[in-house]
Amino acid sequence: MVRLSFLVAAAIGLSLAPLSVLAGGDQGNAVVQAEPETVAGELLVRFADDVPESRIEEINARFGVEVINRLLGGRLLQVRVSDPAALSDIMALYAATPGVLYAEPNFVQRALEGTPGGPNTIQ
Repeated sequence: MVRLSFLVAAAIGLSLAPLSVLAGGDQGNAVVQAEPETVAGELLVRFADDVPESRIEEINARFGVEVINRLLGGRLLQVRVSDPAALSDIMALYAATPGVLYAEPNFVQRALEGTPGGPNTIQ
């Protein structure tokens, strides 16, 4: 009976072990996903349609940002933060501000290389 209990305990213990350990895999070779590339010191901030332009200007002035582009009829702003080290703090301030739908880093998007209709085109 002791031997059966030991086998059951061993089986349970092995079932909880990571498969890579059982297969002799090296966990030091784990794939690490890279952080998405962003434009340093820039945010995209989307305001609700009912926020007056004067309020948007007041918010931007309070946070000390420079508006470098306006999209969606002035509702989506590309802003530059004067101190890139404060980017996360400024983003959180925008996100907590009534009338702001979202604030996020300005992520870099790259077009696929190739010829339209070529082998890299998604059909």
